[in-house]
Amino acid sequence: MNPIMEEDKLMDSQKLKALSLNQLVDYFAEVIQEENLPASKHIDAIKQSFVRKYTYAKEKGNSEEQEMADLQQGRFHDLLGRYEELSKKLFEERQALFAERKAQVEDAMSKFDFSLSKVDASFEQLYDSYNELNELWKTIGELDPKDYSAFQKYFDGLRTKFYELEGGEELKAKDFSANKEEKEKLLQEIEKLVEHSSPKEAVAELNLLIKQWHYVGLVAPEDKLEIQGKFKELCYTINKRHQDFHIERISSEDVNYNLKVDVCFRLEELLAGEMPKSNKAWQELFEQVKGFGKEYKEIGYSGRGKEREVYQRFKAANDVFFQRRSEHLAEANAQREENLRLKRELVEEAKSLRDSEDWEETVSAYKELRERWKKIGVVPRKYSDSIWEEFNGHCNHFFERLKKDGPRRQAHKERTAERRAKILASKQLVIDAFEALKDTELEGHQLQEKVKELTEQWRKTEYLKTPEGVAIFERYKELQDYFFEKQQSLKLGGRLEKYEAKIRKILDNKEALDKESKLLRFLSQKMEADLLNMKHNQNFVSTSSKAGEKLMAQIHKKEKDLRNELDFVNERLTLLKKLRAEHKKA
Repeated sequence: MNPIMEEDKLMDSQKLKALSLNQLVDYFAEVIQEENLPASKHIDAIKQSFVRKYTYAKEKGNSEEQEMADLQQGRFHDLLGRYEELSKKLFEERQALFAERKAQVEDAMSKFDFSLSKVDASFEQLYDSYNELNELWKTIGELDPKDYSAFQKYFDGLRTKFYELEGGEELKAKDFSANKEEKEKLLQEIEKLVEHSSPKEAVAELNLLIKQWHYVGLVAPEDKLEIQGKFKELCYTINKRHQDFHIERISSEDVNYNLKVDVCFRLEELLAGEMPKSNKAWQELFEQVKGFGKEYKEIGYSGRGKEREVYQRFKAANDVFFQRRSEHLAEANAQREENLRLKRELVEEAKSLRDSEDWEETVSAYKELRERWKKIGVVPRKYSDSIWEEFNGHCNHFFERLKKDGPRRQAHKERTAERRAKILASKQLVIDAFEALKDTELEGHQLQEKVKELTEQWRKTEYLKTPEGVAIFERYKELQDYFFEKQQSLKLGGRLEKYEAKIRKILDNKEALDKESKLLRFLSQKMEADLLNMKHNQNFVSTSSKAGEKLMAQIHKKEKDLRNELDFVNERLTLLKKLRAEHKKA
């Protein structure tokens, strides 16, 4: 989509100068009848030429020429109005198409991003979805220039995340091979441009090939460095040849300007890629940016007007880098502080266990603490050694006691085993009572009171972290879920009976029924959206601490309650439709 007329179909300034006033207005009328309008700078050239010719005719022409000039002026103003209308229409159509395409791309990318974020996402499952997104990205057409870079970066990030998924090694190898073959063909085409007779045309063709290059997918990691290196080398060679061509035919100020533009281009290209993740990589990028700054300063003055223009571009690129670096440092510092907080919590947990005599369970607890410690990232450097020494000191204190207390520990172990057996027996009695309750005919309040009584008995028993304790606790949770769902089902039935009685009273009131139906559909859609949002937010909850685990448990409970309420809303909606249908037949 390009609403701008190609330049080779337009007259240059010399040809416009050679036209008479009448011919100029005729030419203007002709070019705005084309499917694509001329660029605004060409319209400005026509305006300037018209003013010069009109002024000359009014000042130097005879009465007949002056009268003709006034007639052409009226015609020219009418054509200008027509041009502005067409230009506005084309602009609105173009913006509407941009908006439509943007919506398509945003929708497709966000859906694929959501699929990638799922815990069970795999390469094979998302392979077809990725190919559909890739095909859309290639064929969507021109996007709004102010949106393109962000979408390109978003797509590149999605593509990288997708190929980092586990599985699909054969498919990956096939894609990598095909992409490598396609990039090698593009490299062959780019290599031909090195010897192109026109450096200017070579750069223009290179820009088209670079766009194709970005549409090609990833290659195998072992091939990436070689292929990308050759690509950059060829691009640099062609751009450098283009610079050399200009150096031979323009002044030293223009040479300096173009050299600075090239520095800006290479700096922008460097910053267009994915930003580093590690501090070391950020430092390396910082050194590269400093190198560009040194190169820029060594280039001489680039001329009045151009100097400010190119400096603003160079400064904008640097601002982008330092803003991103500042954000990275802020995020990194915030993460280190959060890591410090989490590790301090682990220190307190380790401290609380150091004098424990529940040997077996405490050994398991310390192993768990150490695993959690490893998963937490680095802390601020000034606390790194001290907090580790404090944590490790508590661990060592306990294990030194463990070595010295062998005989007493064995006796303690036997007592612990006996105590656990009694606890398991008590728990099993509660489980057996729950199992027996499943076969009774108790309902309503009686069932609720019995479940409450057994639950209270369970709570009085001590929790066991042993495999047997965990297993019997899982069975307890299953039975709790069973009786909860049974009670919910009974409640739902009662609530539905009351709802049915309410609806039967208003079956003759169409307005009230429509209002009720609309309300139920709204509630259903809102609850489904809330569930989706709740599911998405779970990805941002850290479970590396007890507080995080507690928060996740609360979220799961809210999710379960919301699903039950959604089921009730849908049941009411189904019942409403059924009653309306029956009433209509009657």
